[in-house]
Amino acid sequence: MKRSLFFFSVLILFCTPSLLPQGNLLIIGGGRRTDAMMHKFVELAGGTYSSRILIIPNASGDPNLAGGAMVEELDDMGCRNLEYVVLTPALCNSDSLISALQNITGVFFTGGDQSRLTSLMLNTKILNLIKDIYNKGGVISGTSAGAAIMSEVMLTGDEKRNTDSSSAFISVMKDNVVTVEGFGFVKNAIIDQHFIIRKRFNRLLSVVLEHPKLI
Repeated sequence: MKRSLFFFSVLILFCTPSLLPQGNLLIIGGGRRTDAMMHKFVELAGGTYSSRILIIPNASGDPNLAGGAMVEELDDMGCRNLEYVVLTPALCNSDSLISALQNITGVFFTGGDQSRLTSLMLNTKILNLIKDIYNKGGVISGTSAGAAIMSEVMLTGDEKRNTDSSSAFISVMKDNVVTVEGFGFVKNAIIDQHFIIRKRFNRLLSVVLEHPKLI
């Protein structure tokens, strides 16, 4: 009985109207995407014919390759209004680009290095537009690095004390995880990705020691 009451209380907590987003977040941890995931993304964006989807591939080491592959994947699913934009500092604050993207209903961030996204897009007009899309009911999605940027406190993947990548996060240690400001779609949790495959338990436990309220 106590357990049932606990789960009911948690349900109420997460369904409080003030906490409900106006749009949708579809956060993918990384690796292979299932058809169900991507069909759900398209559905939330308005369906294959009504959706207008923007792909931002800047996290990738080869953004044109990543953007083109994502367009091909969604095109094969029947989506017709697709575009990817490789952002530059100038484009991030371009009024003409912002104007051209006013009718976007879904945004997808590809994988790669999340720091490429935050260093480029924080405090820009393009990020403000994406947040506006979300607030008006659009869907924001991303995989791997595109998942990490969703939280307000973002993991970069780096350590403060150990810079040897061959032995990354071999122990749980407070004040060791490098975090920066993320895009802030999720404010009450930290998003980690590739959690099991890349053995990131120690990293996540370490950052929880520093941010115990973000669980």
